[in-house]
Amino acid sequence: MSITHEPALADLQSIMDDCWATFLGNVEPLEQVAPSSVEHAWTAAITISGGWQALVLMQFSDVAATEVAHRMLGMGPDEQPVAEDLTDSLGELVNVIGGNVKSLMPGPSQLSLPLVAQGTVTASVPGPAELVETTRLDISWLGQPVRLSISAAAAEVDLAP
Repeated sequence: MSITHEPALADLQSIMDDCWATFLGNVEPLEQVAPSSVEHAWTAAITISGGWQALVLMQFSDVAATEVAHRMLGMGPDEQPVAEDLTDSLGELVNVIGGNVKSLMPGPSQLSLPLVAQGTVTASVPGPAELVETTRLDISWLGQPVRLSISAAAAEVDLAP
């Protein structure tokens, strides 16, 4: 089994920097860090199916997820987002990032609706394809861990002439 296409780490970094600047007002480039052992409290996922099949998964600490909601929804410092605010904000963020990743890969493809949950979620792409993590970007944002990982469908490679 092998992966026929995968997004480059530099492309994911660029997508994250652009989305953070646009949606969260972050003006500094995001710092790539070693994977954190901190438990990710929130997970947002979206699948890409069609010409390229993959799972785009984002994981956030509780503090990072709360800050995403604060900034995306324009909440004041004394306002505390409820679960629906977090679900909406993280879902929109993974949707935009997933759309940007999809645009880099062979198509035509379409995005699923986002899936957001407190804790960890598992998702798959339609069909029998096995997903293999191809790219992972761990960043530190406001001192908090955020992870973006891409798992693509593994495909049998026919080497016959």
